[in-house]
Amino acid sequence: MKKSSIREFYDRYYSALAGEPRSPPEPPNLQRYKERYKTMLLEQVVANLKPRSLVLDAGCGNGVNLFGVSASLSDNDLGVGVDVSRFQIREAVRYSKEFNVKSVDFVVGNITRLPFRSFNFDTVICTEVLEHLYRPRDALRELGDVMKPGGRLFVSTPSATDPFIVLTR
Repeated sequence: MKKSSIREFYDRYYSALAGEPRSPPEPPNLQRYKERYKTMLLEQVVANLKPRSLVLDAGCGNGVNLFGVSASLSDNDLGVGVDVSRFQIREAVRYSKEFNVKSVDFVVGNITRLPFRSFNFDTVICTEVLEHLYRPRDALRELGDVMKPGGRLFVSTPSATDPFIVLTR
C-alpha cells in the first residue's frame, strides 16, 4: 500500500467520524504526530505481509488500524480484530459495513486469553494497548503464542522516542 493510500483511508475515516460526538479535540501537533505514526506503522505492517496472510489486531478498538491494512489484503488474506469491549467491536463491525471492508472480521476477546489456536497468525498488531494492562507480559506471551513461527508482532505504546517496535518470532 502506498503512503497516499493509507493517508486517503484515514482522511475518509476521520471525515466520516466528524459528525459523531467525540472527546475534546487534541492539540494539532499531537494529531499530526498520531497520523504520521499510524501511517508509519501500517506501512511497516503492509511491507511485511506475505501471500495468504492472517493478520490479528489485538486490542483493535473500533478497527481503524485493521481497516488501514485491509486495502492491501487480497481475497486470500484475512484481518481479524479482537477487543475486550463489546461496544468497540460493534463499532468496528458497523464501520466495516459502512466502508464496505470485506477482508476483516471482529470478535470480542481478552488479549491475555485469546480465542485462537496457537501458531495461527502471520502478523500481529498491538498498538496503544499494553500500557492499559495490569500484566502486559501475559498479553505478550499470548500474542507470541498465536503467532506462526517467523511471524511479526508490531507493538506500540506511548513513548517520546520510539513510535513502535517490531518483533519476530
